Amino acid sequence: MHRLLVLPILFGLLVAPAANAASTAELKVAGRISPPACTITLGGGGLVDYGDIPTSRMNVNSPTPLPARTLSLNVDCNAPVRFALSAHDNRGASAPISEFSGNMGTWDHYGMGKFKNRNIGWYVIRLQPAGLRGDGAAVAVLNKNGGDLWETDSVGQFGRANGSYKKKSFVSTGGSFPDAFKSLSGTISIAPTINPLGGLSLTEEIPFEGSASIELTYL
Repeated sequence: MHRLLVLPILFGLLVAPAANAASTAELKVAGRISPPACTITLGGGGLVDYGDIPTSRMNVNSPTPLPARTLSLNVDCNAPVRFALSAHDNRGASAPISEFSGNMGTWDHYGMGKFKNRNIGWYVIRLQPAGLRGDGAAVAVLNKNGGDLWETDSVGQFGRANGSYKKKSFVSTGGSFPDAFKSLSGTISIAPTINPLGGLSLTEEIPFEGSASIELTYL
């Protein structure tokens, strides 16, 4: 009798923990917020090499323009994004400040180094609007001269204005504010000019090396 009374109580005590045990499963919400990432590629590794130029081809008393050269320019992004390009002069200390700057103004001229503390010359960088394509379709160039407004740019010339570097952005034909693109392809031209050789040297070798950084800014 006592066993019959005790066994049900013991059985209840043994199974009670199992009946009341809790089970859990973890829920995770994960992800990553990533800023856009774009890369710029210039044809030929960005090098425009004029090689050896005989002094006989250079002007003694006036500037000598060298033939313009072109490089391909490509921008590839991991997602459509609004961006702008600018060209920063790494030889700004040798940018021209003289009457030889012509009508284009010193703000559009990039330095080519110095020879015996004299400026060797300058060059102009242009993003050619013709043939410029964004995501495979024709696009137009917009320019910002350090202010807040974007303006249509039919020339595409890099430089400086109002104390900062000009920014070039891109828009589908007919637009007035930068559009977002995943890819951009086009051509830039480089047109150097050497200062009068009479002010440099007629008998010595004069190496010149302009350098500019094409910078991409996310808008």
